[in-house]
Amino acid sequence: MKNKNELFECILCQNKNVVNIISFPKTPLANKFLPVIESNLQTFFPLDLGLCDFCGHLQLTHIIPPHVLFEDYPYVSNSNTETEVRFKLLVDEYDSLFKSSEEKFAIEIGSNDGFLIGLLQDKGWRVLGIDPAIPAAEIANIKEIPNICEFFSESIANQVLFEHGIPQLIIANNVLAHTDQMNDIFLGISSLMSKETILVMEFSYALDIYEKLLVDTIYHEHMSYHQITSLSKFLFRFGLSVEKAVRFNAHGGSARLYIRKFASTEQDPSVKLLLDLEEKIGLSTAKSWEAFAFRIEELKTSIHRLLTALKKENKTIAGYGIPAKFSTLFHVLELNENDFAYFVDDNPMKVGMYAPGTNKPIFPVDRLEKDRVDYIFLFSWNYESEISSKIWKRNLCELGIIVPLPELKTLKN
Repeated sequence: MKNKNELFECILCQNKNVVNIISFPKTPLANKFLPVIESNLQTFFPLDLGLCDFCGHLQLTHIIPPHVLFEDYPYVSNSNTETEVRFKLLVDEYDSLFKSSEEKFAIEIGSNDGFLIGLLQDKGWRVLGIDPAIPAAEIANIKEIPNICEFFSESIANQVLFEHGIPQLIIANNVLAHTDQMNDIFLGISSLMSKETILVMEFSYALDIYEKLLVDTIYHEHMSYHQITSLSKFLFRFGLSVEKAVRFNAHGGSARLYIRKFASTEQDPSVKLLLDLEEKIGLSTAKSWEAFAFRIEELKTSIHRLLTALKKENKTIAGYGIPAKFSTLFHVLELNENDFAYFVDDNPMKVGMYAPGTNKPIFPVDRLEKDRVDYIFLFSWNYESEISSKIWKRNLCELGIIVPLPELKTLKN
């Protein structure tokens, strides 16, 4: 009998033959931070990766109910300088795309605390955020950023259309990998779009996940691992096409798509360039992802060898940053919590909670000044430049910073 949380129907094309290609060790939910008094309630769930044998879409085959994942979601949009700078540049670009419009209206699906659309609001845009996370919505309300605290759907789109009208811009950054309801969502998105509307969609890019071995991007919140090949086929069903594609480094490796109702302008060459790369690497084939799994095993062996050697030398190690990536990186690579003196994080919403799946609480970064260690293991490796600069400037460790991805290395001051 099939478990109610198993998903062997393709999230995009609804083909009923999604085949498991990688079964990782069970992991805790990436953003489920429990206080000390609830530490015995930590639960581990299957983390299995499947491939659609029709459209080539890559997805999880065991899903967690959305309300469990997102209603008390602890992530905030501008939690680091790098993201803040990127969002400000994006808003300048968005604004320039609609310079001639008298009234400019944008909605953001997965608006979180409203940081991004708040920047648009500062430029005179009328904005509306849609996000189910209650803590984030409360922050947006304090900042007086209009929002609907719900999961986006076709019915919510109809409500937006009736109450607010057609937007010039729809933003969906790192949110459309978080759902198994893509058909319902795109029925809603399509109904909100005129020929002038632009949908900008960002996601962790399957091509980067494959090339850079970004195994820690794979966790329960990310139900899909998008590539442009399968997405283009999916979008066609809703009268939408990818006009332009940009590959960039956020979250270790991402893609940004600019999507319109069947555009009259020519498709930018950037789209074909990435489609050709996806075909060359074989992103839609089980063979490529089986090779990916083998490379993960090699990384695990290398990290274990390094940590064992440091432990024999009686060196102390602290884990820096407990992002969503931590859950997969720590548990899939089968790291031992006893190899770490303690964990630290900048996010006050995480401090005092247990690192997912461990019996170690998270401390503020200031702990490193009071109780210095020999090495820092950088779980938030995708912010290597920003965090390492802070570590060296504040003299937070004695000997070096261990960076696990995209290749294992140790930074020395």
